[in-house]
Amino acid sequence: MAVSKRTHRPTPRANPKKKTRSKPDMEPDAPELPDPPSSSIHFPEVTGKTVARLYYVNDAPNDWQSLDMCFTDGTFFSLELTPRVDARACYEKLLSDGVETIRNYGIIPGNAPGDGGG
Repeated sequence: MAVSKRTHRPTPRANPKKKTRSKPDMEPDAPELPDPPSSSIHFPEVTGKTVARLYYVNDAPNDWQSLDMCFTDGTFFSLELTPRVDARACYEKLLSDGVETIRNYGIIPGNAPGDGGG
């Protein structure tokens, strides 16, 4: 049985398909994606990748959780989920017919400086 060898490079296509990273490949009849909120964080490395598997990890004994996206190119993106508690702080006075708020401090985030978390 004879084995053929290529003696020349393949001829390039006249109009090669351009790859863009700005927008992911969308299904033909998929709706237009809305603009993300201004408070969102963009992860450009994963834009346009094909997801092979998406799973949630809950390692309860070690108090560790994550959401992992595995892509068909062998890379993956992981969001580690860290528990956080926010507190609403108010200074109030007890009255005979209810409670009077003297000062409302609002929400105090769980990651505020001095909370021992960082």
